[in-house]
Amino acid sequence: MGTLLKKVQEVIRATKLPPNTRVELRGSVVAMKDSFKSFAIGLTLSIVLVYLILMAQFASFSDPFLILLAVPPGFTRRRGQGLEAAIKNACHVRLRPIMMTTFATFLGLIPLALAPEAGSE
Repeated sequence: MGTLLKKVQEVIRATKLPPNTRVELRGSVVAMKDSFKSFAIGLTLSIVLVYLILMAQFASFSDPFLILLAVPPGFTRRRGQGLEAAIKNACHVRLRPIMMTTFATFLGLIPLALAPEAGSE
């Protein structure tokens, strides 16, 4: 639909209109433009919020900026793996840290759950 919109706009620009005449696009093109505009606003807000959260975590202005600059190149680097192989590799690499965190939290909360003190009911 984007290429069709560009062609229609080229035709409109090339057409000499009589005075006091205007051309308006309607329909799904307007909805598409609005959705892209709201997507851009949401993306910008999310990047700003992530920056603010990282800034609070690292207590620095430059470290979150460097982290956010490193994200786009990470999407373009490839290791020659297919989608399924990359997913399997990521699951294999991330399973152990996730399980260790889960078990540490669970084991740390057991004493709180089994405490026989007054008010623990």
